[in-house]
Amino acid sequence: MSDRAFNSPAKSRPSSAGPDSGSDDEEIIVIDPDLIIFTSYLKYRDNKRWKTRYGVLTKISPAAGKTAN
Repeated sequence: MSDRAFNSPAKSRPSSAGPDSGSDDEEIIVIDPDLIIFTSYLKYRDNKRWKTRYGVLTKISPAAGKTAN
């Protein structure tokens, strides 16, 4: 699997993104490349305005529901 998500910082924005498309409360999370399904910029609607964000779609971790004994 490509590690494109690791080559592009989560806070980077395309040139078409407006000044309101980034916020200071964003969190950068390191993800195992084997869990990544899709990475891209996406647009979503917030009230009447379209916003652009960088998104990473991942598989659910197999260890998510397990408890340590």
